[in-house]
Amino acid sequence: MSDEEEKIDCSILLTHKRDLIGNTHYRGITVTKTFAKILQSILKDRVDSVFNNIQNSLQRGFTEGVSSLCAAFLTSEAIEESKKLKILLILITLDAEKAFDKLNHEILFNKLYHYGIKGKLWILLRNLYKGMSIKVKWEGQCTEDVMVLQGIQQGAKLSTTLYKCYNNVILDSILKSGLGACIGDIQVPAPTCADDIAVLANSTADAQGILDIVQHHTSRDLVKINPTKSEAVLYNAKGSNISTLQFEDNDINITNETKHLGINEQNRANISERIRTGRATIYSLLGAGLHVRRGFSPMVAYKLWRTYAVPRSIYGLEVMNLLAKEKDMLELAERKSSDKFKGFQIIQQIWLSIPW
Repeated sequence: MSDEEEKIDCSILLTHKRDLIGNTHYRGITVTKTFAKILQSILKDRVDSVFNNIQNSLQRGFTEGVSSLCAAFLTSEAIEESKKLKILLILITLDAEKAFDKLNHEILFNKLYHYGIKGKLWILLRNLYKGMSIKVKWEGQCTEDVMVLQGIQQGAKLSTTLYKCYNNVILDSILKSGLGACIGDIQVPAPTCADDIAVLANSTADAQGILDIVQHHTSRDLVKINPTKSEAVLYNAKGSNISTLQFEDNDINITNETKHLGINEQNRANISERIRTGRATIYSLLGAGLHVRRGFSPMVAYKLWRTYAVPRSIYGLEVMNLLAKEKDMLELAERKSSDKFKGFQIIQQIWLSIPW
């Protein structure tokens, strides 16, 4: 197989919105050849051996031995610290626009070189992306070759490490600035998981300073943060002087809740919403057979509940400091659901014993 053929991958388009007309409503997932996967796995191990020593401690995404919930835990602890000390805390979630698709190749490999990835390893990485082309699969048909001039392959083995290398300098600059929130004497200004950045600050001046740092680096690295989709939540803001927060001359929307790493961060807890989510998950499974009449057996229904409904109800709660009342509400809801599945068996036995 020639070098040119090895550089051709197939990108499958996946829509993430209901509107199928807009060209921005699609996201490509790259399917690479087996040889390319093996090669990228080997290269990833070698790049990680260098980059892991200099990776910023705030970056918790795609890191071996570290869960994304570690970043959520830092955010949760900063919120609890602000409540305990009764000081203002500003949480801003930044939305990176098409993060993997916007990376500039020249900037990326310049960063890799300065991180210490040099020689034959650097040349091999450079050649993987130089002159690379893809084919787009649509309704079972593939297009002609399309040259790739920017971005990295979303779904490829090596892409996560390359993305962390590209944005590592942003976190380094934020940490060196001394701005942002602290837990005790530990700085936690921007807990991050891959492209999901949460800015934490105890004043609008600090928050705006961090936003300016992010804006400086993203404009220099040709990466875009969408200010209209970025949101801010204020904790213990009563009596505080809150000024407008801006990113690229656009005001950041201040709201009562925002989502970080799939967890709703609110200025007050809402356990009832968690319970409703679990209940809605159960209802969504009714069509699949989660009912007594000609449905699944009680054991299968119970297993489905434990597998799908319970995790959605309690996801992220391990990093939150729940009150005893909130824990009791969750336990009561789970007990009620469990009792219903126990009743399934009795109802099913009665149903089957009726001579139809």
